[in-house]
Amino acid sequence: MAQVAANMLVSVILAIFAENALFSRSLGVERTLLLVDDMGAMVTFGCLTTLSVTLTSLLTYLVSFPLQQDVNAYIYKPLLFILCMVAVYFALSGIARRIRFPRFVKWQVKVRPHFHLATFNSAVLGTLMLCSGQVFSLPQTVGFCLGSGAGYTLATLIVAEGQRKLKNRSVPASFQGLPVTLLYIGILSLCIYGFTGYQLSF
Repeated sequence: MAQVAANMLVSVILAIFAENALFSRSLGVERTLLLVDDMGAMVTFGCLTTLSVTLTSLLTYLVSFPLQQDVNAYIYKPLLFILCMVAVYFALSGIARRIRFPRFVKWQVKVRPHFHLATFNSAVLGTLMLCSGQVFSLPQTVGFCLGSGAGYTLATLIVAEGQRKLKNRSVPASFQGLPVTLLYIGILSLCIYGFTGYQLSF
């Protein structure tokens, strides 16, 4: 049991830092750039993405496990994963509609505009595809997906904070807005890439 928990924790830490979904793979960057001015929306979207990818990882692991010996599985795995995402989306939507607590209903009104986008985006599908390409156990898969969602949320908050710092007169007019944000993400990505211990081969 301790070994399983340790493997899961290592997968979480790996996904948050070394294999960050946004900085290492640029997964979900399109949605990050749209929400970068709204801190509350970014946190909500990140939490929903974490929940969605973690629950979907359980289903996709069960679906892809019998296909490990099939050499042609890579052809239809993306479609199977999208169907799993649809199943999780409808399951969560059905559960949410049955809960009638007043506070939950108010929270649900705020969450509803982000729920489908948090379920169907490149961060979720890309993370699931990365897991399927590795020889992960179920705890490692869940840990990697949980860490990917948490790492994505952390990365979006870092990008939002960086953009606020970059809104000053010292930035040339032609670079203000999207160009300087993309440069900022690129520099952070290079920093993360350097921390992974990459060595040049001669």
